[in-house]
Amino acid sequence: MNKNDFIEAEDFYEMGSQWLDEKEYLKAIESLKHVISLNSRFMYAYIDLAFCYSKISRYHEAVQILKKGSLNDPEFHLMYYLMAKYSFRGGDFHGALKSIEKALEYSEEKLYRLAYRVIVRRHKFPV
Repeated sequence: MNKNDFIEAEDFYEMGSQWLDEKEYLKAIESLKHVISLNSRFMYAYIDLAFCYSKISRYHEAVQILKKGSLNDPEFHLMYYLMAKYSFRGGDFHGALKSIEKALEYSEEKLYRLAYRVIVRRHKFPV
């Protein structure tokens, strides 16, 4: 990757962030996908892209993009928490449980422990 790719990735990330602020999720998705194509290690582009997918109820795609991003930095526990969050919202309680357990392997953050309890409760007693 050359220096210009980094600059372009940052510019497209700013553009995607602006689209996100304006709730133009499809436009933001395109910008953020381009960021990742230029710099596959731009972790917050994956996070924002997943958020965009979640805002249009495409939870499975949100989880898939976070999985792809986590391959670049497997210890970045926020990715697993977000996978759990979007899996849960999409009704995949088993996937949510696996993801939050993975997040807890790396960090015992209070938020993760709370999410774990909510997921376990829901996983054992689905409505």
